[in-house]
Amino acid sequence: MTAKKTAGVALALLLGCGLLSAQSTDDKVVLLSPRNAALGGAHAALADDLATLFSNPAGLQSVDPVLRVTEATVNLSGPVFDITGLVVEGIGGTDLATLLTEPDVQAVLNGLAAGASLSGPVSFGYVGGGLGVGIFSWTETTFQSVGTLTLEAMLRETFLINGGYSFRIPLPASWKSHIDAGLLLKAFLQSEVRTVKSVVDLVSLMSDPAVLLLGQPFTVTAGVGMDAGIRFAVGQWFALGIAARDLYSPMSVNEYTSLQDFLGSGAPVQSQSAIPMDLSAGMLFSPGLGRLGRHVTDFRLAVDYRDILDFVLRPAEARNWILHLGVGLEATLLKILSVRIGFTEGLFAAGIGLDLSFMKLDAAMYGAELSSEPGLRPVYNVAIGLRSDLSPREREPRVPRQPRDRRERPAAAAETENETEEDSTAEEPAGESEETSE
Repeated sequence: MTAKKTAGVALALLLGCGLLSAQSTDDKVVLLSPRNAALGGAHAALADDLATLFSNPAGLQSVDPVLRVTEATVNLSGPVFDITGLVVEGIGGTDLATLLTEPDVQAVLNGLAAGASLSGPVSFGYVGGGLGVGIFSWTETTFQSVGTLTLEAMLRETFLINGGYSFRIPLPASWKSHIDAGLLLKAFLQSEVRTVKSVVDLVSLMSDPAVLLLGQPFTVTAGVGMDAGIRFAVGQWFALGIAARDLYSPMSVNEYTSLQDFLGSGAPVQSQSAIPMDLSAGMLFSPGLGRLGRHVTDFRLAVDYRDILDFVLRPAEARNWILHLGVGLEATLLKILSVRIGFTEGLFAAGIGLDLSFMKLDAAMYGAELSSEPGLRPVYNVAIGLRSDLSPREREPRVPRQPRDRRERPAAAAETENETEEDSTAEEPAGESEETSE
């Protein structure tokens, strides 16, 4: 095997660094948000940006109007640095057979769980006045070890349309609180190529991408779904949220022997399935900071317990309780820099956000647990996103400027002159009477 092919497979694995932690987690269809990733995942009570379309539709009533024009987010996960080393060795001319015999390389490949995802450029949405709509697309590729030097490779494209509405339930004004309820509908279409090959066979396939795409099993999945939620808020400092994501989300799976069979109108193997419901609850604290508020303009602490009913709906796949816990803390400095830390699936997360007015940059490092127990199979991820959000800014009414008459003199000078004239007028009668007397 040539060094070029060796470097090719290593580079492909590097570019394939968010398996299971990227945007489609198992059967779930969720758009990755670097901000939420840094805050320990989506929070049912947090409602302040377009990501509310994926966290809790009840929050749409509380989001200020925002228009998403476009977005590009890259997510990498897995042993990035180890795979980078393979790339360097492959480029250096090391033969593939020799490279695969090295213990370090075998350790990486036998436990590999790596992937990559790219969101956009189709990423358009609007939220405001309780209404929210969005059109999104993303691509993801994954590599997962399924045996000794055997990998399962997957390439998937997803297109999603969703829209929802939230309405406010009136409460007594003296309570200084409100309750919002919301419902969201969505439809998605996925196309996927998946194959299980040895590392050597995978290298051969990657040397001819047409064979990889046209000759492997091809699956098309179409589905619709519904999310529902409720949110109770006390002023701006406290909120409780409950979200039933994928309350009812059936989907139709069509499996073809190959992409070529799909393009040739071959008969697929059809099956029906449904995305399992995720019932989550959370709370949000956003207290005032007093004098510190001059510098820290926003402070938020969110705590969630996700997928509460997994032990009832999917007892065979139920996870340890700590993997359901998500915590996030965010502080915004001078309305420009946001610092974020989080905890989810038993692993810590951190990230930053930079508001450039016309563009927003978000970066996050976070972990995901692929097993049902904490610490058994962690995968670490890096996500970087650039988005363009437009928000109408409130402007103070402009007072028209009155033209100034250059002939007008300062008021103080005019008053002084008037006083002088009055004094002169008062002195004149006295002078006249003196002249008359003489």
